[in-house]
Amino acid sequence: MIKIFNIFSIIILFSIIGCSIFESETTDLEPIEGNILFTINFDSTEIVPSHAGFLLLMKTEKIYSCCNFEIKTFMTTNKNTINIKLRGIYFPDICATALGPARSRIPLNISNGEYELIFNYEENTDKYILSIDERNIDVTKVDTSFTVYKIFNNSF
Repeated sequence: MIKIFNIFSIIILFSIIGCSIFESETTDLEPIEGNILFTINFDSTEIVPSHAGFLLLMKTEKIYSCCNFEIKTFMTTNKNTINIKLRGIYFPDICATALGPARSRIPLNISNGEYELIFNYEENTDKYILSIDERNIDVTKVDTSFTVYKIFNNSF
């Protein structure tokens, strides 16, 4: 009986510790201040392992004291609609002490075609039309309030 109690106690302890690790990334988010700059690039460098396609790259206009802060997001797709929900800025426990924006890299599993690209943050919704063909990636603004499309060089 004591062995069962000890095993049960250990399972409960690891469950609590495990849950708190995941919670800290989702509940301890700071609000986004200022605009979010984004671009869409072809992933020719395979930044994301086993992914060949397109990347949605985002960064804040605001510069933070640590260059490893992250923009936490949640992406859903439905046919030709890509919906990006921005949740906030995550400050990890370890600070890479160099100035920089908070960033996010999202692999897009899409092919040539036209897509509605929607960004949501709190009560704000920004909309774009994303058109991709063999030679071009084109982003057309429809309605925006907190995001800005930019074409960046390799410094993104």
